[in-house]
Amino acid sequence: MHVARLVQDPLFETPIACTDFERGVIVGLIIGEGTVTLFSDRAATNKKRRYFTPAVTLSSTDPRIIAYVSDIYHRGGLKHFISRMAERRRKKPQHKLAYSLAVQGLLPVHRLLLTIRDSLFAKREQAEVVLAYIDLRVQAMKRHHGRFGNPPMPGMQEADLVGKIRLLNRRGT
Repeated sequence: MHVARLVQDPLFETPIACTDFERGVIVGLIIGEGTVTLFSDRAATNKKRRYFTPAVTLSSTDPRIIAYVSDIYHRGGLKHFISRMAERRRKKPQHKLAYSLAVQGLLPVHRLLLTIRDSLFAKREQAEVVLAYIDLRVQAMKRHHGRFGNPPMPGMQEADLVGKIRLLNRRGT
């Protein structure tokens, strides 16, 4: 999204509209079976710069849960997508298929994290790092006049945030 449209979008600083119960469901699923992260966008990777996209995902083997949260996201105006684990990726035949719901991009992730940040006690650090990354990207795009053509090289701040999110999301810590 073009930075001028992103920052001038009245929704940029607006949390999604949902009840406290719905917010609690989203937070519980993200804490239990989700992640708040920055992932490397391999399609946009070039030799000089590696691009990262903010993302919030949750997983479940129950498609009704994914459909319920998808409905909340839809009513809140968040772009999101649902994927299903491929049949061939199941390690054991008795394992159920897993479904995943993802919100990606600067605006949707920013809005979602504004909505749940205060309740996201177990993954608050990840949320704060991702929000800092989004702010850093928006500021860099403002300095670059909103052009995506040749964005400035990543600075130490961006590299620090990417390293921090990797450490926070490492298994077993």
